[in-house]
Amino acid sequence: MRRILAAALAATTVLTAVAAAPSAGESQQEFSGTIALPNPSRETGTPVTRPNRSTIFAGSAAQGTIAHWFKVDPATLGDTFELTPTGGVGDVDLDIIFYSNPGSLTDAPSAAAEYMNAGTGESGIIPASATYAVIFPYSGVNVTFDYTGNTRPSINLSEGGDLTITLGQVVDFVNDTGEYGSVDGGEAFSIGTGDADGMRAGETSGVELPFGEFTYTTSAGASGTITVSF
Repeated sequence: MRRILAAALAATTVLTAVAAAPSAGESQQEFSGTIALPNPSRETGTPVTRPNRSTIFAGSAAQGTIAHWFKVDPATLGDTFELTPTGGVGDVDLDIIFYSNPGSLTDAPSAAAEYMNAGTGESGIIPASATYAVIFPYSGVNVTFDYTGNTRPSINLSEGGDLTITLGQVVDFVNDTGEYGSVDGGEAFSIGTGDADGMRAGETSGVELPFGEFTYTTSAGASGTITVSF
């Protein structure tokens, strides 16, 4: 039976400088490609990762033979992706593996998440630790596809507001004020509230929450509710 092995993302708060906050749901990484041959070896119990990962190390000459590899845009980490076949010969079933470390031809990789459901394509959450990803057909010949990785939803400290996300998504809080700021999410999370200065102006902090509803207030006087659903 084919299965998903998705590594759980640990709840975390990370500060990084940004020039501007992304809009919620904005597409960040989009491309199309073609893969000539399938690799159904997972069904027979043979590891599929080495032949598929070989396209990474072989370079452009191997791209599109049995797999299509790409570097994951950091702006999409912790948000949703869609992998959709757009054509091909025979029954088409695409899979995707995200790697935190793709390893080498001799060294074992570290898979952040494997999406290998029976069906035409895949969708889910891009793991926060992903650096590379490999797309490959479980079935189908000369398969064309579209891939879309979305940027994380964001909330400005000066605006607040309500937001509904899927379990596993990361929400960015952005200090769009001209002074130090913070966010108080009660027992669920806090950003900058325990620091002497808090978030600097122009910084963003990513937060992952469990299932449920969480209210928050910001140092700029805004507030809202984040609803996390399955």
